[in-house]
Amino acid sequence: MTTDEYEDLRCEYKPDRIRVLFVGESRPANGTFFYMGNSMLFKHTMRCFGEHCNRPWRDPADFLTFVKSKDCYLDDLCREPVNHLDRKTRRWRRAKAVCDLAGRIRQYRPQAVVCVMRGIEPYVRDALAQAELEDVPFYSLPFPARGYQEAYCRELWEALVDLIRRGILDCDC
Repeated sequence: MTTDEYEDLRCEYKPDRIRVLFVGESRPANGTFFYMGNSMLFKHTMRCFGEHCNRPWRDPADFLTFVKSKDCYLDDLCREPVNHLDRKTRRWRRAKAVCDLAGRIRQYRPQAVVCVMRGIEPYVRDALAQAELEDVPFYSLPFPARGYQEAYCRELWEALVDLIRRGILDCDC
């Protein structure tokens, strides 16, 4: 798939109003993608929702439609994969992507942001500051890989409970 095809697929699940913006680093270099329902992030996000909401989803599209119905949306700091790059190049690409992410955040005007990889937190915070939205509720989670799957699920659920308490998300699973 081309970058445009990935972005077209992402847009299919973009809600009219974004209440909660999830921000990942980039789609993986191996060709998986959250909005294809075949990435690690997708797998563990759906599992977490399923465990806590006691709700099975028939297929990836069913879960993605549910996420959209909750006015949640996943965007990435970098629009091209960076996870295969050396550390220096990866950091450079992250820094270079901040301005573009800030522009998208300015358009989205989310009520909360969930960073789904602690390593990109400073870049996401910079983008929020550039978008003049640094005061929105912000949550930073570990990426669900390399032994952090359970911590990701636990911290994601804690963030969602807090968002429900704040009235940003509705409470029905």
